[in-house]
Amino acid sequence: MRLISIAFLLSILAFTTINKADEPATKPHKIHWCEGDQLKWNDFKGRVPAMSSSAAQTAYEIGFDIDMDGREFEFIVTCNFLPHKSWVRKKDANDHILRHEQLHFDIAEIYARKMRKELKETHITVNNLQSKADKIYEKNWNALTKMQRDYDRETNHSINKKEQAEWDAKITKLLEENLKYTSKCH
Repeated sequence: MRLISIAFLLSILAFTTINKADEPATKPHKIHWCEGDQLKWNDFKGRVPAMSSSAAQTAYEIGFDIDMDGREFEFIVTCNFLPHKSWVRKKDANDHILRHEQLHFDIAEIYARKMRKELKETHITVNNLQSKADKIYEKNWNALTKMQRDYDRETNHSINKKEQAEWDAKITKLLEENLKYTSKCH
């Protein structure tokens, strides 16, 4: 059993090392999703792409880490807003568009919560860790991506105010459904 644990740990360390080698020397700032906190336009620090016709874009990441507590796994799933990859056209920076962008970030948090819940409720061992964790992450990431596309399509990127209001209520309800799986604010 120790050999498996050590081999597993080494594979995690190798993966972490490879990822860290690709990162710039100074890590870009991230904003952790936190209950009650709302994005502000000055959080959007990225450059507007010349070819884009969109008013704004919210970039986020769902991070996944594993700790061991004795023989139990502790899964840490984070949802972060990426300021340097998120942008807004100054002429479009209004409260309505900001709310639309906040809801993109909130959708990401919904799926971070779903991942936390599923990882907690799934029987995961050293032998099935990789396959089960990967499957849970991929399933939720695909559902998240679909929901983001549906949200933009149905609201016409916030232009359809009736649909925007309906999505606002839907996203609020989904956040509340998995409130137990909210991560602690940093």
